[in-house]
Amino acid sequence: MSKPPLDWQSKKQWRSDVIKSTSKKELFFLLFSLFFISPVIFLVPELQKNLYSGNYIPIIAGSLFPIIGICVFAIALRRFLSNYRFGRVEFKMNPYPGCIGGHVGGEIFIEKWPFDAFANNPKSVKVKLECIHSYITNSNGKSSRTETIDWSQNTTIDVSTSFETNKQAQLNFYFEVPKNTSQSDVKRSGSYHRWVVTLEADVPGVDLVRRFDIPVFNGNEQAPSRYENLSKAVEAIKNIQSVEKKTNIEMENFSETALVKNMKFSKNDQSIQFYFGMFRGLAISAFALVFSVGFSIPLISIVSSFTLDGFSVFSLIFTIPFTLVSIIASVIVLYLPFNSLKTVVDAQSVNVQRCWMFIPFFNKQLSSKDVTHLSLKTGMTVGSGANRVIHYDLIAHSDIQTVTLLLNIKDEDLANYVKEYVEKKMNLKNI
Repeated sequence: MSKPPLDWQSKKQWRSDVIKSTSKKELFFLLFSLFFISPVIFLVPELQKNLYSGNYIPIIAGSLFPIIGICVFAIALRRFLSNYRFGRVEFKMNPYPGCIGGHVGGEIFIEKWPFDAFANNPKSVKVKLECIHSYITNSNGKSSRTETIDWSQNTTIDVSTSFETNKQAQLNFYFEVPKNTSQSDVKRSGSYHRWVVTLEADVPGVDLVRRFDIPVFNGNEQAPSRYENLSKAVEAIKNIQSVEKKTNIEMENFSETALVKNMKFSKNDQSIQFYFGMFRGLAISAFALVFSVGFSIPLISIVSSFTLDGFSVFSLIFTIPFTLVSIIASVIVLYLPFNSLKTVVDAQSVNVQRCWMFIPFFNKQLSSKDVTHLSLKTGMTVGSGANRVIHYDLIAHSDIQTVTLLLNIKDEDLANYVKEYVEKKMNLKNI
């Protein structure tokens, strides 16, 4: 069995198998927020003078500190109250340390647990294990730290099966961790990996949120058999959801799938129709709008100044980046929310029509005999780790061209079942 680094217990929080949560840091944030709020007391007289004189720039600048402070204070206070409500929350690891190629788990002890609030829904406590990669990225000469989730699993656990003594609760669990994941790094500088267990519960009032930074290294140690195998629970849920998706697609019950958010489905005796309407991708459009306005205003200002001073080759080159970004962002803003796609499929052919503001600009009809196969193209990815969702487009291929049939199908299982369904409707054989 591989051994962890010799200095792994040099970290104070790893010297014992009982890992404390990071909740004590909330007191620091509480004091930090008060530091931001306090200057406003001394700024009030000056802000009043500027308000009466109509000088609003100092008012906006002076208000920045209390606004940030109030936001941080509200978040910190909520978490501070959570610490008071649930008391001491500790994670006793078993095995210790956690093992890559073995198990990561143990016992989470909650000093004050509101069992009455979960009488009708005991299985509502979420446990999540994540391997987080933290690294430095450089952009435009500026460095910033970025974190991505390399591996993650999460599910809910039944608190009612744990012992109950004077409002105390204990959760016994473990995850099966594959061998191809990274170990915890003792030194946290540059590029490193860390493993975190997160405990969450949506409780009336103040919610429970605790995070534990834990040691995880290569090994094959196993957790006690009496612990609940959460990895097995995750796979069981995935299998159940996959069967439900397949059944709903085969029965043409699209309203019960994630497709209903993106499209409308209709059918008759001979054909089926998928319609993706307007006002999709509003978040991306809003982001593009910010870029469009943000680059257009400086561009107008630059062109105006050059108009007064006269154009030159340098001035023309200087405006090119602003012009390109403004044009691209404006096209996205005008096209993305106002385009639609309608696909009609029957046994003989597939018809695709794209419109902008109800004006058709693309029409294509393919005979089923000309379609060689269907494929899935990876599109937008949202989230990370266990919460990562990949969207797929369904593409029809012929010998001379490819045509997009369906857009933004959420998750791989659903996309594959939709692909099989369309293949069946088009009488495509063993693609």
